[in-house]
Amino acid sequence: MALWRIDTERASARVTFSPGIPGLGITVRGLSGRFDLTLGDDGRPDMRVPIRGEFALALGDLDTGPFTKVSRSLLAGGDEIPIRGTIRDVARTRGDGHDEFGFTVEVTMRGETHATDGLGTSGVLVGDRLGVEGRTTVNPRAVGIPVPKL
Repeated sequence: MALWRIDTERASARVTFSPGIPGLGITVRGLSGRFDLTLGDDGRPDMRVPIRGEFALALGDLDTGPFTKVSRSLLAGGDEIPIRGTIRDVARTRGDGHDEFGFTVEVTMRGETHATDGLGTSGVLVGDRLGVEGRTTVNPRAVGIPVPKL
């Protein structure tokens, strides 16, 4: 097992919600973190060995269209909201020959932890870099974003 660091200069994060809300936009800053994982002989993550990761980022701005003034109260404590998270229960979804995997992400924001499932894809090790993408969908109200019902 080896410790891998998220490349803060190349990493990006985007936040989307379901149900989708017209005009809802979130700016995320400062994605960083690390993961413990083992590579197989083919240069891909060996998902038979447990994979666990931790990350941090900040919710920097929230735009909810006509409801922006209401939702700005979410940022009332400062310019950014620190978010910490863990990724666990990583497993291939379609067998060893595929790069798609499922995972559980737990996000802690303002002292509350919320968990949701996600899907991701892994690349092959190129030099000292391993590309990985993951996506998950969250109901904004479930994580404390005060978006009024439309």
